[in-house]
Amino acid sequence: MLNLLYLLKSHRVFEAAIAAAIVIMIYTAARVIFLKAKKLPRKPMNEEICRALLAGYIAALVMMVWFPWDELRFIRSGMIKSWAELIEIGDYTNNMWLWGVLSGKLFDGYIVFELLANVALFVPYGFLIPMIWRKLKWWAVWLICLGTTAAVELLQPLVARTGDLDDVLTNFIGGIIGCSIAKLILKIIKSRKTA
Repeated sequence: MLNLLYLLKSHRVFEAAIAAAIVIMIYTAARVIFLKAKKLPRKPMNEEICRALLAGYIAALVMMVWFPWDELRFIRSGMIKSWAELIEIGDYTNNMWLWGVLSGKLFDGYIVFELLANVALFVPYGFLIPMIWRKLKWWAVWLICLGTTAAVELLQPLVARTGDLDDVLTNFIGGIIGCSIAKLILKIIKSRKTA
């Protein structure tokens, strides 16, 4: 249990959850004000909820993958002298899946946690996009998920972290799972309406 709490803390899950909650509240208030000011009709409640959750999810994702909490602590404590030095060093957790296969430690607890966490990270994204934009085809949602995870990994070196091919693959798998769940739910809803 303590190990799991440590892993959640080291991956900034608690900070991300707080950021998500704050952004959801701000987004919801801003959306209500915007719709009233423009005298626009509100979308169906389930779509509005999904929009607010997507805003919160994006805030949480930014906090987890781009905001360098630990790196800033290193600089503040004097362990590392400058941001440039930190970027040079990088946070090397590259390609754990590949490393696990090559080293025979694929089912090491930490590697499994990392892989599952990266899959789980993009399930909400793959789910929320088709729930908001229902006319998007499955392949378009997959492309959006792939493009987003690739962008996340390409930009990570700017915050003293490294982009991992493993993360792109596992995030993409999570996006596919989320999209599949959403499309199945939408299909069930549509069949019930026609029945």
